Amino acid sequence: MQTVTAIAHPNIALIKYWGNRDPVLRIPANGSISMNLDGLQTRTTVTFDAGLAKDQITLNAWISAGGRSCNVISPPWQPWRSWTAT
Repeated sequence: MQTVTAIAHPNIALIKYWGNRDPVLRIPANGSISMNLDGLQTRTTVTFDAGLAKDQITLNAWISAGGRSCNVISPPWQPWRSWTAT
């Protein structure tokens, strides 16, 4: 079993990309300015376990039933997904 964790800080775009000034050279119409929020973070941990019969996602103490929810993560409050509390 191997576990890997990644931590990322949110990035807020103050000035965003708004198209090209020169479409041939793909020069942006304006520069972009963004900032990272150091006090906030997301933490994602992935465990590779060959002993599992199928993929499983645990999101904030909710476990997916596998299948499509492992391909497209949906929150547990969506009734068409099958999640159970841990």
